[in-house]
Amino acid sequence: MTIDGDSWSGTVTCEVTPATGEVETIGVFKVSAGYGAWGAPPTTPTGTVRSARPVERNGAVVAGAPLSA
Repeated sequence: MTIDGDSWSGTVTCEVTPATGEVETIGVFKVSAGYGAWGAPPTTPTGTVRSARPVERNGAVVAGAPLSA
């Protein structure tokens, strides 16, 4: 996951939602001056992931991306 824009800085949690609808936390990374990136092998089969989003510690969604199979 990559964030590039704005000037926000902080720590985000990467969440994915597979076809089952259960939100899964798959990692945490820092964003500095609007930029941050993180990657790891998925814990869910990639073809089943329906959305991915970085979330602030207070629960606010920083960005989101719907995905199709």
